[in-house]
Amino acid sequence: MVTYTVTVTNTGNVTLANVAVTDPLTGLAETLLSLAPGVSATYTQTYTITQPDVDAGSVVNTVLAAGEAPDGDPVSDEDDATVTSEQAPGLTVTKTASPETYSIAGDLVAYTVTVTNTGNVTLTNVAVVDPLTNLNSTIATLSPGATQTYTGTYVVTQSDLDAGAFVNTASASGTDPDGETVGDDDEETVTAEQTASLLLEKTASPAAYTAAGDEIIYTFTVTNTGNVTLYNVTVTDPLVPVFGGPITSLAPGAVDLSLIHISEPTRLLSISYAVFCLKKKTTYSTNHDTLHQTYIISHITATTEHN
Repeated sequence: MVTYTVTVTNTGNVTLANVAVTDPLTGLAETLLSLAPGVSATYTQTYTITQPDVDAGSVVNTVLAAGEAPDGDPVSDEDDATVTSEQAPGLTVTKTASPETYSIAGDLVAYTVTVTNTGNVTLTNVAVVDPLTNLNSTIATLSPGATQTYTGTYVVTQSDLDAGAFVNTASASGTDPDGETVGDDDEETVTAEQTASLLLEKTASPAAYTAAGDEIIYTFTVTNTGNVTLYNVTVTDPLVPVFGGPITSLAPGAVDLSLIHISEPTRLLSISYAVFCLKKKTTYSTNHDTLHQTYIISHITATTEHN
């Protein structure tokens, strides 16, 4: 609120009549029927500052006094007072995410973007942008203290899981009454709950042998049972060489057609091993042939890398 003091003084040497004192800004409208030389009349008025006044940067108030001299000639004067505003433009962007972690490709992350005019002047053409959620909106006018809220969602990708986290930035910028740009941005980081795991299964066909030279087919099934892509998966077996690897990359649920055998969503590595460890000897204590079969139990391992 601004307080104005208006003083009207007869600075001449004759009495003035019907002196009208007006101040349109404060609503002052008074008439002095007679104002003798050297005499003053004082008025006190108040005015409440409006938002347009703050946006304008100043308020100019003009007061007018007009009366009549004894010979009927008009006598008048006016004066003005300028009050300036202390403009402080401000804009704040706040971004939140829910949930703040993810573990599966296809998870939905909900974002809330709040744009607030934290200054004391009106902002215009406030552009709000969030590329990740395709938010692109313009606020025509944003008054001091006013807030605009937006919501959007993002679908987590396998690349996001492999990366371990992703950062989302929202920004807003507008124009203050002086034509200057006012802006702000905020970012939110959502992290992945990575689980790297690998399942290796080995089968043999046939499951039994009867003679030296029999061929056994071993099949290795490598399955990515985690939620991140695995790289350079190598299968080793001390008993036999393994053909078909290493596996360059193995995504959860992915199918790779570069392998010898495909079994979605796993990769199959097949090798052949000729049985060589079959021995037979005869014992005469019981008059029966006894077949002693000696075989090697193969130990296999699989190694992998993930980002």
